[in-house]
Amino acid sequence: MNYETMTIEELEKAIQALSAQREALKAQQQQAHDVLSAKVTAAAAAKTVANLDEAQKAALLQAIQSQGVGSSAVVQGMA
Repeated sequence: MNYETMTIEELEKAIQALSAQREALKAQQQQAHDVLSAKVTAAAAAKTVANLDEAQKAALLQAIQSQGVGSSAVVQGMA
């Protein structure tokens, strides 16, 4: 795209289009960051649970269930 050959109106439209593309990319980037953060958190939690002994796992499961979460399936490796 050669901006030098464009009219003022064409340049304004091109700038608007680029701005819209940038906003769309920023939204996609934020979504990717959110998913990455959730996956990193889940992996860290799974690693922590995997390193607990059985008594610690039982205590953690009891604490989770006392908060109204009814299933050990919520935390991988709890059962």
